[in-house]
Amino acid sequence: MPMDVAYETIKQRRAEVPAELNQIREELKGMSQKWYVKLATARNVLIDRIDEIVAIPKFGRTEYAFMIDGWIPVNDVAGLSKLLKARFGDQVLLTQLEITEKDFPEVPVALSNSGWAQPFEGLLGFMGKPRYGTYDPTWMLAIFYPLFFGMIVGDIGYGSIMLLTVMWLRQKFRDNSGVQMATSILRAAAASAVFFGFVYGELFGNLLGHEFLDVIKPLYTINGSWGIGVPPVGATHILPFERTASEMLPAFLFIAIGVGFLQVVLGLCLGVYNGVRTKHWSHVYEKGGILAFVLGFVALIAGVVLAEALSSAAPWIQAAGGLTLFVGLIYAIRGGKILGAIESIGALTNIASYLRIMAVGLAGAIFADAVNGIAQSMGNPVLGIIVAIPLQALNFVVAAFSPNIHAVRLNFLEFFGKFYEGGDKDYKPFQQTGGEKTA
Repeated sequence: MPMDVAYETIKQRRAEVPAELNQIREELKGMSQKWYVKLATARNVLIDRIDEIVAIPKFGRTEYAFMIDGWIPVNDVAGLSKLLKARFGDQVLLTQLEITEKDFPEVPVALSNSGWAQPFEGLLGFMGKPRYGTYDPTWMLAIFYPLFFGMIVGDIGYGSIMLLTVMWLRQKFRDNSGVQMATSILRAAAASAVFFGFVYGELFGNLLGHEFLDVIKPLYTINGSWGIGVPPVGATHILPFERTASEMLPAFLFIAIGVGFLQVVLGLCLGVYNGVRTKHWSHVYEKGGILAFVLGFVALIAGVVLAEALSSAAPWIQAAGGLTLFVGLIYAIRGGKILGAIESIGALTNIASYLRIMAVGLAGAIFADAVNGIAQSMGNPVLGIIVAIPLQALNFVVAAFSPNIHAVRLNFLEFFGKFYEGGDKDYKPFQQTGGEKTA
């Protein structure tokens, strides 16, 4: 149709649609009031009946005896035994069977973590439950995720706003289990951001100056002795760690690479552990070979870079590093074929990926400092505040989302990728739909 006719038609439809939507909502509401309870009840009854039928193969019976086969968390065995003893005496016997490696793929998994780490089971769920017989890294995720987030954000102001927001959400949605779980995770991350804000000496960037002499005293060393206060001449300044200072960049670079090296090595060690537990010897060879390759590479580089400091020991360290690297590559190829060789090189790039802790965090800190500089250059405090608030708010939004993505990525890809084996067998107790457990 012509453009003017189409335009008038669209205007007319836009005027009619809200009334049509309201009519449809009222019809759906009437249908729900009439049928919801009946349909929901029928659904629950059918689900329960299907579950009963599926459970029949777990039962066996003769004229004089019966048997029930099923799964239960090992920590609940003693309680079940006590319950059966009290109810049936010696008429019912409970036997705990040994789980062998061939049973691992069929064993359902029920995680058991301390209260402070339990919220991170939900975050781990995006990777699937860990396969039975492998290591559950929930507590590590509960440590490393807030650690990386705090190292990246590292600002008292931003962290405090995040913390207050999390507390408000927890109070407003106290009956929402999903919000409670998410805010428990974000609460730890926000607290870490505040902690590293003191380490870096940052409050909305350099708003009050990096030294915070009115809040904390700088930490320094002189002649091997530690001190707190204004560093005297000749002292080595330690805290606050001014990450935006050019002379501190090499140290921050070394810290980021060091954290990556430690986590990747830990992941490879856990990969070897999982391979031994599940008796997958090809995994043991591959992960162990990659681990040796990484350690040999680091030893070789250290022997070359620190040759002057190591003096006569340098050639020996270089030779040992080269030999370890070569042997590791052989075993990585033995366990993983060509992928083993690729993964060996990939492990080094994974370590380099941790530079994002420095890069992303430094970018946010420099942006905050630049905003403060622009505000100060205005010459008028009121005008400076008007300019600074939206820019700081923009940086806060970036600080709330981008570091989360990087912290999750480093844990899920660079770390978990070295050992994590997800499974699809979740422990679900036999129970009535919407009711209490019945068995």
